[in-house]
Amino acid sequence: DQLQFKEHELVKRQFAAIGLLMLVALAGTAVITFANYGMGPIMAGAGSLGARIGLQIGFTLLIILGNIFIFILAPILANSLERHYTFGGKELSVFSKMVG
Repeated sequence: DQLQFKEHELVKRQFAAIGLLMLVALAGTAVITFANYGMGPIMAGAGSLGARIGLQIGFTLLIILGNIFIFILAPILANSLERHYTFGGKELSVFSKMVG
């Protein structure tokens, strides 16, 4: 099924997936940066211990979500957008995007 695609089409799809993952990584970095640097001033304004714990949990979830989107999206893009000739090629592509 994938052999119907020419080399330039495969490269074009690969760059599209990389570009989309780069945008997701930038958005995740922005969320993590907000959670890290916004935590101090916002936490200082919290009045009670319960509010501080709630804010800490919220900021921790933001940091986790900022990181996990890449790990969710890379395999989905490899299956839906990219066209790999072999399963090993697809796994290597997903691995390199998650590590890099």
